[in-house]
Amino acid sequence: MHMTSFSIYEAGTTSDWKHFQFKSPNGVSVSKGFLKKELSLTSMEVSLNWLPPGAGMSFTHRHQVNEELYVFLTGSGEFQVENDIFPIKPGTCIRCDREVNRAWRCTGNEPLTFVVIQAPAGGYGPKATTEDGVKGDLPLAWK
Repeated sequence: MHMTSFSIYEAGTTSDWKHFQFKSPNGVSVSKGFLKKELSLTSMEVSLNWLPPGAGMSFTHRHQVNEELYVFLTGSGEFQVENDIFPIKPGTCIRCDREVNRAWRCTGNEPLTFVVIQAPAGGYGPKATTEDGVKGDLPLAWK
């Protein structure tokens, strides 16, 4: 649903994410759904990712403009940052600068699901923190 000032997209449960299809730069199709188009995002890209047990990236990657935040929801695995490897599990959050080489793999017995948020590095302005939020002028609709 696209409205003038907001958008809603129903992505389903994390198990539904296995049906997303994206062809990676090496030609392999992966379960990754992008939300920029579906939500009319203007300053970020968000992807919903599903990786089966035993699967992983076949290459490292980095970005020219965007930093990334990875938020892991289910499963377990490993995340490579340059030459270091870190364990990942539900609740693990990893931020990578744009020039950092990264990759991940699912080492557990259940799918690894995670959200990736990309935004231009250095683009978060000085007032783009909790100070940017102000109290709205409408009462709560569910009172």
